[in-house]
Amino acid sequence: MLKIKQTKDGSDTLFDEKLNESYHSIGGAISESEHVFIDKGLREVQKKNKGISIFELGFGTGLNCLLTWKHKNSGTNIYYESIDVMPIDKEIIEEINYRNEIDLPKEIYDNILLSEWDENVKIDNDFMLKKVKGKIQEYKFTKSFNLVYFDAFAPSKQPEMWEKEVVEKISTNMNKGGILVTYSCTGNFKRLLKSLNFEVEILEGAVGKREMIRARKI
Repeated sequence: MLKIKQTKDGSDTLFDEKLNESYHSIGGAISESEHVFIDKGLREVQKKNKGISIFELGFGTGLNCLLTWKHKNSGTNIYYESIDVMPIDKEIIEEINYRNEIDLPKEIYDNILLSEWDENVKIDNDFMLKKVKGKIQEYKFTKSFNLVYFDAFAPSKQPEMWEKEVVEKISTNMNKGGILVTYSCTGNFKRLLKSLNFEVEILEGAVGKREMIRARKI
């Protein structure tokens, strides 16, 4: 059962009663996503790349994708691929208040959140989106990526998503110098990334969280 809850910055998140976990920080859904995935991820990669391929683990409410389109540099070409084992019903997506909180054209908003899954969807001339319904453990990559949004539920709630099998699979499909960002900063995840030949940075976390990780594939 999913329930819509408003976070402290006014933007909505979803609360999964089965997992007893929210999709975003209660300190602010938009502010967390902008800090972790946009400021520390997208903006870092955009410094050196005009063509960016993004893989997101956990499409969720689509917030990271919406913000990526909003904050992409003019002239930057983006391919965005995301996987989720249980996509949120369109009826719930329509009730979340991102339309009011994020200044996007209606067509862009609808194309990102309401388009069909398992299809390549042209959001605009510079942005291609593919939302995949399935398990990461069973997924066969067909592209390599230079930016990864690792946005699964917390390790305490969804430990199988943070295991070596998953992280190594993603790493294998990242370009050298590619960046992975995540809100989590557990010791186990840091050690795992280092064992997979990542250079790990510990950065200031979003509101309500002390630290986050940015890792670069060496």
